[in-house]
Amino acid sequence: MRNLASVPSNVSRLIDHFFETPMKVDQKGGLHDINRSSLRRSEALTLAALVYDLKPEKSIEIGLAEAGSCVAISASRRHLQLFAPHVVLDPFQESLTARAGLIELKRLGLRDAIIWYPERSESFLHNQWERGETDFDFAFVDGGHDVGQKVTDAFYLNKVLRPGGVIAFHDALLFSTASAVYYLVKECGYSIIALPADGRLSRILRSIRYAFRLGRWYSLHVIPTLCRSLVALQKPVAGTQD
Repeated sequence: MRNLASVPSNVSRLIDHFFETPMKVDQKGGLHDINRSSLRRSEALTLAALVYDLKPEKSIEIGLAEAGSCVAISASRRHLQLFAPHVVLDPFQESLTARAGLIELKRLGLRDAIIWYPERSESFLHNQWERGETDFDFAFVDGGHDVGQKVTDAFYLNKVLRPGGVIAFHDALLFSTASAVYYLVKECGYSIIALPADGRLSRILRSIRYAFRLGRWYSLHVIPTLCRSLVALQKPVAGTQD
């Protein structure tokens, strides 16, 4: 298990402010329940602690929604005084969530800590790779949940992530995420970062529960390393595939 330091109080306070109001309002007056779409508070704190530990100069996030993960990442980066903006990709802020995530970031004083592109991840990442901009230190994925999208995101993030960089995924118990993790570990040589997890009994029961759906390897080697539904992987320093 990675020994993550506790996040500073100002970072945890911003995360608490986000979760204090579970119903988020978009610019059209629509309501969005974060309990249906966002990561949980414990996951947000772990994500913030992971970023605080890694100190990534360049970070990128796929999927903004109501901005729970973005709050955790950008608050931690701001405390570390990493002034390069956190890159966020989400083409659906204009339509599905009517900028609910952007509104939430502004409310918490974090809007200027990110740069938002209303682009599909595969297009943006492909262009980054083509231009040789392959120096991201950290990536977080919580975008499309179909297998094709998730594996495509993993493929391109591997291209633009520097050796030793880290990719984290939400929804680690979905088959699509398991497929992306399997690809990165088995074909790209990534190592699994063991995150602070639930109790030992909970991990065992969850491994048994998902063994048939996600496979024996995933059940034995990945599920015990999760923080709820959060998984993190580190790119090898040497022998990285082109």
